[in-house]
Amino acid sequence: ENVYMNGVILGMSRAEVRRKFDEIVEFSGLQEFIDTPVKRYSSGMYARLGFSVAAHLEPDLLVVDEVLSVGDFVFQSKSIEKMRAVRRSGATVIFVSHNLRAMADLCDRALLLNKGQLVADGPSSKVIHTYMEQASTSRANAADKDIHIESVRVFAADGERFDFHSGEKTRVEITVRATRAVARASCILYLLDDNYYEIFEVSSERMLGSARDFQPGDHATYVFDLELNVGSGNFQLCAMLYRHDTQTIFDKIEPAATLMITNPTHVRGIVDLRPRVSVSE
Repeated sequence: ENVYMNGVILGMSRAEVRRKFDEIVEFSGLQEFIDTPVKRYSSGMYARLGFSVAAHLEPDLLVVDEVLSVGDFVFQSKSIEKMRAVRRSGATVIFVSHNLRAMADLCDRALLLNKGQLVADGPSSKVIHTYMEQASTSRANAADKDIHIESVRVFAADGERFDFHSGEKTRVEITVRATRAVARASCILYLLDDNYYEIFEVSSERMLGSARDFQPGDHATYVFDLELNVGSGNFQLCAMLYRHDTQTIFDKIEPAATLMITNPTHVRGIVDLRPRVSVSE
């Protein structure tokens, strides 16, 4: 009943809904619960059913607000592919989301909004870069610390950016400045996955063999060269100033940047072990 009602409200005829009914239900993945009253649905189930109806409208304009925040990986993948199909049909898709990877894949143009005000408008990669720059510089009272992280910059071979292909090399430059004397400070760079689980960490002290003492006014730039052998997804790049022997955290930025990794192969998971497959008989 809700499928029919939503379809009619959105402009479909009952005959059209009837013709597409099985396809809508299959797309939603709710076949097992289609006879359950929607008042017993979770908000995620309701959103999935609503998007499934809207996605089969053949619209001129499709507005999608955070639909990828619900459902499992399979449903999210189907949703992205459906939005691509709507685009290919010549219609316009307005995609509202904080999922930077999906936005970069789906949208040619992006708008960055802050409290209802337009901050940036242009190619998606440029607007995402603007967003990440703002996110990495919006820190309060950092200079009040004994030593603080002044900036974190991420570079590829062609310049500063945040989107990479799996296996691509990147250089991370972390600039720090001391306002008071600090002993045995080291710089730690670590990477978190989408669930904020730490998947990588490296310390300047472990790599160089020693920490560094800072005097007031001293500054330094730590340079980390990495190979991004990870799967597709968004990864949070974080930086921390730390003293290992006393377990003291002087300063931390988490995240300092979001790296959007695209993997053209068919591997799944966090890391890419560069598989090769052969079959013999």
